[in-house]
This record gives sequence, C-alpha cells and structure tokens, in this order.
Amino acid sequence: MAMSNLYSKIAPKPPKRLTPDMNTQNTVSQTNNWINETLKNGNLPLVPVPSSQLQTISQRESNMQITQPASVPNSPLASPNIVQTTSASPVNFTPIPNTGDPNWQASKPTVRERNAAMFNNELMADVKFVVGSSGHTQTIPAHKYVLATGSSVFYAMFYGGLAENKEEIEVPDVEPSAFLTLLKYLYCDDIQLEADTVLATLYVAKKYIVPHLARACVTYLETSLTAKNACLLLSQSRLFEEPDLMQRCWEVIDAQAEMALKSEGFVDIDMSTLESVFARETLNCKEMHLFEAALNWANAECVRRDLEPTAHNKRLVLGNALYLVRIPTMSLGEFANKAAQLGILTLQETIDIFLHFTAHNKPHLSYPVKARAGLKPQ
Repeated sequence: MAMSNLYSKIAPKPPKRLTPDMNTQNTVSQTNNWINETLKNGNLPLVPVPSSQLQTISQRESNMQITQPASVPNSPLASPNIVQTTSASPVNFTPIPNTGDPNWQASKPTVRERNAAMFNNELMADVKFVVGSSGHTQTIPAHKYVLATGSSVFYAMFYGGLAENKEEIEVPDVEPSAFLTLLKYLYCDDIQLEADTVLATLYVAKKYIVPHLARACVTYLETSLTAKNACLLLSQSRLFEEPDLMQRCWEVIDAQAEMALKSEGFVDIDMSTLESVFARETLNCKEMHLFEAALNWANAECVRRDLEPTAHNKRLVLGNALYLVRIPTMSLGEFANKAAQLGILTLQETIDIFLHFTAHNKPHLSYPVKARAGLKPQ
C-alpha cells in the first residue's frame, strides 16, 4: 500500500530540493529494501550506521515531508516478553474522546496530559486486567511501562526475573472501581476517593505497594472517622498495619464505646479485633452493653457460618472472647434480669456469678471481676 494512503501531510514542502546523483539513489534504494525486509520480519537490530550512509540519510531528510498517520499503525518492534499475533481482521479499539483525533498529541503539551489520555485506554495497551470476583468482572486495559514506573510490584510482574507472558491478568480479590482509582493515580497523578470504595482502594494500594495512595486513603479515613464506623475501621487498620489510624480509632472507641458497640459495622469485625475491643481496659462503657454487643456479633457470625443462631451456637462462635466480658462487674439487677436469662451462660456459671454477688466466700470465676479503668461514674 502506498505511503500516501497511510499518512496525511501536516507540513509544507521545503522550498528547495536536492537532486540526488545515481550513487545516492542506489544507496537509498538499498537502505529502503533493508528496512522493508527488516520490518516484515519483525526484527530491527540496532547496529552502527556507516558515515557514508549518514551523509546519504542527511540528504534524504532534507527531502522528507513531515506526515501524520491517518490511523494508528502497529509497531514493528515487539515489546519484551510479548507474543504478537496476526489477525485477518483489524484490531478495534474502544473509542476514547481524548485520542480519537489522529493528532491528539499536539493538543496535550505536558507529559501528564499525554499520560492521562492513556488511562483506561486500549490505544497502545500491552496488558489487560480482568478485575473483580466471578460474575462481576471488568476488563481494564493498561500499559506496562506506566504501571512499572509507579509500583515495584508491577515492575516485578512485567520486567522481573519471574515475569510471565500473560496478555490478561486476573485480579479476583480487587474491586474494579478501586483498581481504576489506583490506575488513575499512576497515570494522572490524581487521587479521587469515595466513602464507599476507600477501604477497597487502601487494600489495592497496599497490595501493589503504592504508599502515597495508601497514605491518602488513611488520611481520608481519619477525617471521616466517627463512633459509628470506628470499630470497622479499627479492624481494617489492624489488617493493613496502619498504627496511626488504629490509634485514632481507639481514641474514638474509648470515648464513645456504647455508640461504637451498637453500630452496624461492629458485627462485621474479625474475631481478633473483637477480642481486642473486649479486652480494652480504657473503654467508657457499661459491661451490659459489651455483653449485648457480643451477642449481636455472635448472631451475625452464625449467619456467616450458615449456623442457626441458637444460644448454644452463639456461645460456640464466641469461644474465649466471651470470657473477656466482665460480667461480674454488672449490677445484680442487670445480671439477674438480662444476662442470666439469655441462655448463653451455663447453669454452673450462672450459679457462681450469683454467689459472687451475694456470698461472703466467693467462688473462682473465669470472668474478670475488676471494673474497667475507663468506665466513668454514671
């Protein structure tokens, strides 16, 4: 196909052309044949060019007309570790407004703008990610170079010693919206966080070791921290090993423990966080509220395990966490009218705790008998 069909002119012709002699024409003809044959084979080695050819090429450049492709041609140079396949039908890229114009580069004067145009764009993409759990996946195109310059994990994945030649990479443990937030930061240097996805974004930032994005997520969580989400954020901060966020969560939970324990998110925390809350010495909360919170969490855990939420199963899923609730520090009325009648405690435990309240010779109990230091006088 003639070059004029692939390219359109964007610069005027030079005012004067050099007339090449016969030797120059022969040299140019040989050079063109070599280039065409090399491109056809898909292998363009980098070799020194003789000075005689440099002079010829210099003369040839004076005759060149600057052109712009009417459509984006495939590069003859294969990317490292990428297997190129040929297809009878042309590759159809998803139309992107930023790069629909064949001269889109001219309208973006900065590197940041040009990189941003490549965000979530199949143009020149050399890898695709299938992100999300089964049945809820989204295919996201990307460019290895951009990802590798922003994340050591991506660098090892694409250019490290154990790099794999995969055209599609499955990421089932990440939400598509969070993955797109990560890519937007890597391509555009722009961070846009939302309350519904900030925890998922923090997870993906930790997964791919992008500390600045992770720090932005933590800052966002700290500013939006309330008693209603403190327990859930405490669980996540422990998971992500974020001590600053963890400390802020504890401050809120200590001061507003009753509200934190009654929040919807409390029943979704993990067992380790549950135990750390129940063992907390500085909670400003009545023990009856902790006991009720334990039962609410146990009910949700039974549902998660497909168990019937009976008193026996609730006690089963609570395990040793129940022994961190300081039941003997309740008032006698709270224990007799509520805790003792819910069926969670064994008959022997109930008797022993009653004796603890009334007898001079108190039996040994498996529950702490000292009130929490953080409990303020009511």
